[in-house]
Amino acid sequence: MVSDGLSHYLSIHLLGSAMKRKSDLDMEMTESKRCDLDEKRLLNSFQELRKSLSHDFPKFKVTKFLDTIQDECQSQVEDNDCSQPITFDELKIIHSPKLKNDAQFCIQKMSNLSNDEFEAITGLQNIDSFWLLFKLLDCDNMCPGMMYVHFDGVGETNVSRSSLYGKRGLVRTVLFEDELLLLLLKLRLNLKDEDLALRFSLSTVIVKSLVYTWISFIHNCLLVKKKLPQWPPRNKVDAQMPKQFREDVEMRYLRALLLEVEILGEKDPRSVYEMEPFTFSVLQTSTVWSVYVGITPNGAANLISPLSQGSAKQSLPKVVLELIHSKLTKDDIIVGPQITTDVIKTYEKLDVDYIVCPKSVRTREMMLIRQLATKYLKRLMAFKCLSCLPYELHSVAEKVVSVTVLLTNFNTPLLERD
Repeated sequence: MVSDGLSHYLSIHLLGSAMKRKSDLDMEMTESKRCDLDEKRLLNSFQELRKSLSHDFPKFKVTKFLDTIQDECQSQVEDNDCSQPITFDELKIIHSPKLKNDAQFCIQKMSNLSNDEFEAITGLQNIDSFWLLFKLLDCDNMCPGMMYVHFDGVGETNVSRSSLYGKRGLVRTVLFEDELLLLLLKLRLNLKDEDLALRFSLSTVIVKSLVYTWISFIHNCLLVKKKLPQWPPRNKVDAQMPKQFREDVEMRYLRALLLEVEILGEKDPRSVYEMEPFTFSVLQTSTVWSVYVGITPNGAANLISPLSQGSAKQSLPKVVLELIHSKLTKDDIIVGPQITTDVIKTYEKLDVDYIVCPKSVRTREMMLIRQLATKYLKRLMAFKCLSCLPYELHSVAEKVVSVTVLLTNFNTPLLERD
């Protein structure tokens, strides 16, 4: 009898323990589902809040974001009619995602910089220009579905954003605007991937992927789809003509300046060690591309030619003429480098004056034109990636140069109209 009673007691005790463990497991699963639900609500609310703000200057303040989420979460708790409703403070303890990037560099921290400081590291004159670029790219709608180029050591594949970052927290803390900022730092300062990885608290593999992906994304969005930069018609050029040219009888029909720019590219680092060390030359270890960049009389880029190397660059003037042939009008003035006689004759047939700006000429008009060209080159070459394009970016050199030239248009005109 004692044995039967003990056995009965143990059975009830074990059954109770099993039911308690099952209850605990059910509570944990419910808690996990609630965390996942809260995370989705937080991210969705963040996106909705961003869209509701002004796109001209969408600064985000975490305090306002938290207030919005608190109202929504409290509303959700009331709708569920729980006997013991969870307060928002308790909810933050259960699941507290990071709402801002804790890395050394992120757009939130860059917003506090002066205009000069912001331009020094990004190439854009201020934070307003940054958000203008962000809006023009339509990042809020285009970026969520963007596929990222991933390098796995064998080749490259396209992966989703969550697959690229791997860690769940990185997807939430690294915003799309931070990825754009990373690319701007790469183009402006020509920083090594290892340097950017330390600044943004990322791996070098992710940094490399972001640079390739965003270069292709901007190029496809602005140059392929939006056909930028555009060669403006004669009336728009006249409307923005600087006073110095507008009041000049000879230069009031100035349409564009053509600048031939040589881009230096880093050679394969492995080949450097195969060269003679006692007669080493940087030029021997480099690749050189030539590109024609057209600018309007107020200093805005309006033309980017294809890149060419070696003897192929001799045909660039003809390529440029083919690009602008149908857009030229009678009496237009084009100022550019020395070109062949047959190309000049083609301009003459179009009743267009092609003027070569020699160094020896010191007339007021030519000095002003040289000053404009020098200012633009200073602005363009401030993007250090063009001084020595990293070897790993040679495969997208055309896109890098085109995007960099286009970024110069997000600054103020070099010569004002009045």
